[in-house]
Amino acid sequence: MSTKVVYQLDERGYLVREALAHESPLEAGVYHLPAGTVETPPPALSSGQAARWDGASWHMVPDHRGEAWFDERGEPVEILDYGDPEELGLTRSFTPPPPTTDQLLQELGTIRKLVEAQGVPITLASGEQDEVDSDDKAQAKLLSILTQIDKGLRPDPSTFKFKSNVSRKITNADMLRIVQAVLAHVQACFEAEGSLQGKIRAGTIDTKEALKPAFDFALKQEMKAL
Repeated sequence: MSTKVVYQLDERGYLVREALAHESPLEAGVYHLPAGTVETPPPALSSGQAARWDGASWHMVPDHRGEAWFDERGEPVEILDYGDPEELGLTRSFTPPPPTTDQLLQELGTIRKLVEAQGVPITLASGEQDEVDSDDKAQAKLLSILTQIDKGLRPDPSTFKFKSNVSRKITNADMLRIVQAVLAHVQACFEAEGSLQGKIRAGTIDTKEALKPAFDFALKQEMKAL
């Protein structure tokens, strides 16, 4: 008893796979087709294509199932069904629009804030080196200590905790050196931000990727000028 290749369809008529029909043991040349199969061979398919049987003939249909396309906001959308994703308003790739001036200025402000708060290296009169905090909270604390020194209220020396979590007794002179270093760092950050704001408005800087290296360079120039 011989067999012949037939073609299995799903419930919507899409080709699923090849199947085998077995010849009838009672009628030579008559084959029993499994349910949901057809004998007509489908057309040759390329990548991204599927074949659908309409009851009389085959039709080629786009098949992008499993691929990620993008909606108008740039959000990825997984294709789950047959058909052309472009008819759903989707695109195969997405190029985000260039950032606006306001978006670049906002990103620049965020960079400035992060760099401002990253800490400041300091060398004490003794030659010891460490790093001090420079975020908003640390700045307020340093200004409070400066006021204590001005009013003669801070014992000389007094204990101070560094960014490394090491506490040392340091002189008021070293404390003033720390305050000056932090204030200089903060001011340099604002100056660097101001210089780049002008470049953003002039269109010289027009990508977010360019902001951080440009800020780091501008900050170095400002620190050299102090």
